[in-house]
Amino acid sequence: MKKKYKYAVIFGAAAVAVALVVRIRWVNADRHEAPVETYAMGEEVALEDNYTLEEYEIAEDYVITVNSAKVSSLEEFLEKYGYTAADIDTLFPAKDMTYPEMVYDVNITVKNVGTEEREDVGINLSFYDLMAIDYKLQINDTLYTVANPHMENGTQIFRLKPHSEMTIELPYYFSVSAPYSYLTTDEVKSGDMYLVLTMYPTEKRILVREK
Repeated sequence: MKKKYKYAVIFGAAAVAVALVVRIRWVNADRHEAPVETYAMGEEVALEDNYTLEEYEIAEDYVITVNSAKVSSLEEFLEKYGYTAADIDTLFPAKDMTYPEMVYDVNITVKNVGTEEREDVGINLSFYDLMAIDYKLQINDTLYTVANPHMENGTQIFRLKPHSEMTIELPYYFSVSAPYSYLTTDEVKSGDMYLVLTMYPTEKRILVREK
């Protein structure tokens, strides 16, 4: 009796495993990877009906262009805006994991090419990651505020009037000397970096090169 029970348990477990595998394959077969469109710096990229996380992000009247990109130290970056090394402790009182030792500064132009003013359509720059093959860089909010004094309260969410445009600095940060860091400046400069604008239904990205 115990032997029969043992076989029944084994058979039941095997049946469940097979059913699970079939289910996983069925679910994966129904999923499709988004096609990827890669653009060069200087090209105008229309966002069209694409988004990053949710459909409410769709900003079909907007066009993004990457004008330039440069990797610099925090001190070099701040110097452009009239700050000195003495100001660093005020801006970043503690060197934690988000301390922006190095800055990958990406200059973009956002343009609204629409003909009608729409309050439900705009841009959220906080979704714009700078992606490499095996890591990504994020915008440092403090440096964004420093570099974009025209953005009220350092907002990264905004909308433009039709037939208007705005130039914005996106300061992505990384560390090269912290114990947890595995990046080097040369690796970041020489590797392919992509400014990812949308993910679905089409992934639109711009290949960024320092210049």
